[in-house]
Amino acid sequence: MLSRDLQQYCQAHIEAYVRQARARQAFLLDQDGHIYAHHGREQHVDIYSIAALLASLTAASSGIAQLLETPHFREAYYEGAETSLFSIRMGSGHILGTLFNKRETTLGLVRLRARHVTDQLHVRLREAVKDTFDFQGIAEQDIDDLLRAL
Repeated sequence: MLSRDLQQYCQAHIEAYVRQARARQAFLLDQDGHIYAHHGREQHVDIYSIAALLASLTAASSGIAQLLETPHFREAYYEGAETSLFSIRMGSGHILGTLFNKRETTLGLVRLRARHVTDQLHVRLREAVKDTFDFQGIAEQDIDDLLRAL
């Protein structure tokens, strides 16, 4: 779960990214498919199902990367007749998914802007993940201390 400030930060960056890339829809999700931020004009698209499936595709591509003895595949592109999907994976485990129409923008522009926004988001998300793990360690220590006191 993201803090309110971090969620607003992510939302603002996703909105700017959609405008700059001339994309139809973009969504930031974790590796489990939970959406943290999204923006766009695709009203008929079920982004929650797409996010869950994209997280599954990213996990599957990680498995393929292991078989090929490479760390991971950072980007994926799925070309459709009308709408295409581009995704980029961040080191923090988060994924940026983008729906776009090739008549309104190009894969090159989407990829360029996606790399830029993910570089910005990655730093803040990595810090949040690190802080969460630190908090969990403290909570586990407190539980251990309480159990020893019994």
